[in-house]
Amino acid sequence: MRFLPLRRSIFTRLFILLAFYSLFFPTWVYGAGKPFIHPDFLYSHQLQEKHTLSSQTNINHASFEELKILPGIDDNLALKLIRLRKTQTFQSNLDLYRLPFMEKREIDRLISQLQQYISF
Repeated sequence: MRFLPLRRSIFTRLFILLAFYSLFFPTWVYGAGKPFIHPDFLYSHQLQEKHTLSSQTNINHASFEELKILPGIDDNLALKLIRLRKTQTFQSNLDLYRLPFMEKREIDRLISQLQQYISF
């Protein structure tokens, strides 16, 4: 019995070749050079550090850890505040109403929780 060679189209052969290279040479598929690191991952080593709450925290200069320990601010909100303060500074509680990623009622709740802990 004679085996006939499999007839595959050029697209099938290219797909198999690309799948093989993506398994064994991922930088060839995703681009040479250093791999992409998501900006949120850059702060992940700081999540394990323990910090205590000081009397007043300036949200314009506070680090990720200091923002994270404030009541009402989670990791995502702390990262968003750090990114946002590169373009604008906060000078009063009313400036928090300009946050584009929060609704008014959420900002009201946040201000009531943070009022005694933050300074500008």
